Amino acid sequence: MNNPDKPTFFGHGNNYHTTIDLTFINEAASRRDVVREWTVDRSWAMTSDHAAIRWIFDPSTPPVEASPHLRRNFKDAHALAFMETFWAKLDATIDVFEPLKRGNGALQDEIEAAAVAFSNCIESAVHETIPELSGKLAEVAELQRRSKEEQRSYGTQLPETARALFVAKRRFIRQVRKAKKNHAKEKLASAWKREYPSPSFDQGRGQTPVIHHADKCKLLREKLFPTPPDTGEDMPNLNIRRPGEMACPPPTRREVYDAIFGPDPKEAPGPDGITFLALRWAWWAAEEEFFLLM
Repeated sequence: MNNPDKPTFFGHGNNYHTTIDLTFINEAASRRDVVREWTVDRSWAMTSDHAAIRWIFDPSTPPVEASPHLRRNFKDAHALAFMETFWAKLDATIDVFEPLKRGNGALQDEIEAAAVAFSNCIESAVHETIPELSGKLAEVAELQRRSKEEQRSYGTQLPETARALFVAKRRFIRQVRKAKKNHAKEKLASAWKREYPSPSFDQGRGQTPVIHHADKCKLLREKLFPTPPDTGEDMPNLNIRRPGEMACPPPTRREVYDAIFGPDPKEAPGPDGITFLALRWAWWAAEEEFFLLM
């Protein structure tokens, strides 16, 4: 949400200004115009180098539920199948990468179109080649039924059934433990939401103690965050390069590689549940297109 050419950091004792503090809102909040009157307010910075960022939002706006994603069983997935599916889908949209390959500066809309196409190809390949991860009790019951039938027919259960039953049981146990832990956290959270009276604030000899919550907040702001003096400085133009300015070169191929292959492959960096393992496979299948988006 930050406005261009609007610094949020003002160095004490020098003329160094820059934008360090950023404000992020999700697409749903932006579409509903929930956050309004966003501004950088130096009067609330107090003694800090960082200016305060203020905004207003409507508390009556209904909350947006997070979109749940299906967990995927990457253990039973095949990298080659994923890469073939991903490349086939990427090849169908390869034209959107042409402006990036020209190397003379693609427009922001062209970069965004390529990024969306690349992300959609990864998501589609994941959905088509990575099986869903299910840990429901019904799966355990079905495997137990199959195991009993095999024991009646063959005198023992087949190795693949025994392995699948073992994995399903362990998965179900983990989900039960997780549900218990979440239930305990909710109970504790509800207990902490109870309102307890807090002691009054003693302002000193001859002054009336502060009792009410609003008055306590006002007193804390006045004592801990006094209004800073007006420096009279004008807002600098951040688009103009200055002597000694720290350079921000484009990322190298090695830096992008380390960012993809460094984290745990089981971790998912975004809300779609796509893990770093899928991103690694996408890098192997289309390294050049992946790097062009950086």
